[in-house]
Amino acid sequence: MSKLLIPLLGLGVIWYISTVRLKLSARDDLQLVKPAGLRLVGWIGIWLVWMMGTDWLMNWRGTWDFSPWARQPLWLSIVRVLSVCLVGPLLEELVFRGLLFVKLGHWGLPKGLSIILLSAIWAVIHLDYEWSVISLLFLNGIILTLSLLQSRSLYVPIVLHILWNLYAIW
Repeated sequence: MSKLLIPLLGLGVIWYISTVRLKLSARDDLQLVKPAGLRLVGWIGIWLVWMMGTDWLMNWRGTWDFSPWARQPLWLSIVRVLSVCLVGPLLEELVFRGLLFVKLGHWGLPKGLSIILLSAIWAVIHLDYEWSVISLLFLNGIILTLSLLQSRSLYVPIVLHILWNLYAIW
C-alpha cells in the first residue's frame, strides 16, 4: 500500500510547492490544459510506434510472464498498476516536464540544454534497469518533452508515460 500512498503524498507535495510556494499557474506555467484532440492522437500514434519498435529491436520489456500477477492478491495488483501506471507517471511528469522544465526556463537555461539535462536526470533515477533501458529512457525523456512543447499541454506526456508504463508492467 505504501507503493501507492507515498507517490500520492509526493503528488500533493509537488502540487503544493508548484502552486502555493512558487506561485506557478497550473494552466499557464505547468501547461495543464486540454490538448488539441488531433495532437494527442498523433502523439499517441508516434509513441506506440516508438514503444513497439524499440521493444522489437531491444526486447526491453522482456517476456510476457503473467505468473507473478497470478501469485499475488488482486488488491496488490490493483495497487501496483495504480502506482506504476497512474500515480508514478503523474508525479514524474509534473516534476520533470512541469515544475523543473519551467524553473530552468525561468532561470534562463536554453530549452535544448534543459531538455538534455532533465532527460539525463530522469533516466538516471531509473538506475534499477539495465544501461540499454536507461539509454532508452533518456531518449523517451527527450520525446516526452518534445510532445509537451509541440502540444503545449502537460497532459500529452502524462498520457504517453502512462501508456509506456502500462505496456512495460504487463
